Amino acid sequence: MCRKNLNDIWVLKTSQAGPFTWRKIEPKGTLPEPRHGHSATVCDNNIIYYGGKGNGSKRFFSDLFVFNTITETWFFPELEGTRPTPRYYHSSLVLDKGSEFVIFGGIRPKEFL
Repeated sequence: MCRKNLNDIWVLKTSQAGPFTWRKIEPKGTLPEPRHGHSATVCDNNIIYYGGKGNGSKRFFSDLFVFNTITETWFFPELEGTRPTPRYYHSSLVLDKGSEFVIFGGIRPKEFL
């Protein structure tokens, strides 16, 4: 069985009369590499994505990227400070009215143990 990570985005319209409706988004901007095991956290009109594991057994990510749900655009914010080690299957959340983004736990590759 061949498995492949995806990087497509779908939205389910739930605030309408009648059946819920799926729509595939055709985002603008630079798409992140396909992955699984990343975190996705809502902050205002944005979804913050962090980390994950790519196709193949040796692709681990420590990148952070944002999807704006209003403009349907990906962007990579400028970051400072020491970056956490690459990881996947971690959790994340936003604190203090969106002023802090926290990641916790997860699995990291052997080379970072």
